Amino acid sequence: MRINTKKIILVLFKAQWVYSATLIWFILIFYACLKPASSFPKVLIPYLDKAVHFLMFFITAILLLASQSLAHHERKISKMSLNSRSLTSKI
Repeated sequence: MRINTKKIILVLFKAQWVYSATLIWFILIFYACLKPASSFPKVLIPYLDKAVHFLMFFITAILLLASQSLAHHERKISKMSLNSRSLTSKI
């Protein structure tokens, strides 16, 4: 079994980017949730807060799904490299 190192590097690079984006997004949400409502400007558009909350949690869901998917690929890559090491050590 041949391991494609370019694919491994690409998956790991994407994983680091997604994990970092997810962490930064959670910090921003946490910070925004701790701020009092009076510190935000008053907006005259009705139900804008609902749209903002939907968008905020939609982005959170997308980032979590991407993180989970990349974590799955990392586990597959890890198993492939362990299997290839065990095959080469037997030779």
